[in-house]
Amino acid sequence: MQSKEKLIILSDLWGTKNAEWINFYFSHLENHFNIEFLDSCVLGKIDLPAADEKIRHQQFVSSGIDEAVSELKKQKNTSHILGFSVGGTIAWKANRSGLNAEKLFLISATRIRYENEKPAGEIHLVFGGDDSFKPDAAWFQKMDLPVLLFQNEGHDCYRQEEYARRICELIAANK
Repeated sequence: MQSKEKLIILSDLWGTKNAEWINFYFSHLENHFNIEFLDSCVLGKIDLPAADEKIRHQQFVSSGIDEAVSELKKQKNTSHILGFSVGGTIAWKANRSGLNAEKLFLISATRIRYENEKPAGEIHLVFGGDDSFKPDAAWFQKMDLPVLLFQNEGHDCYRQEEYARRICELIAANK
């Protein structure tokens, strides 16, 4: 019997706080992969008591993303990464700086709009169509990357079971 490939799942900026939605992904993907869940807050050494979204966001921008990239690069045998929001940005930057994952599935990773070079490997992007911070059409064209947009949905669409199922179908079809 062939062993399953490893899939690292990187949390959004809330880490494990109110993360029941992540169970949708585990239940759909555990038959396809050996899953390792990593809390982006822990990787980025974010002050976990900070309940305010703006404070957490600022901590990631000021040093947390870079810290998390350094930590993620220590992973071995990383073939697939599923990253949500800031977790997707961390995966992008880690792959740009030497992680070398084969496939990235980046969901609502809005901060990649500031990136000018794409990482190696196969990249799948998913955004809510109404997420005002997603990269614009010119960015997608410049990067030559396809994107799946969930129309009339915002940034947190990945927390809804319907969209989780569709994201998992995308991952399973491209594993």
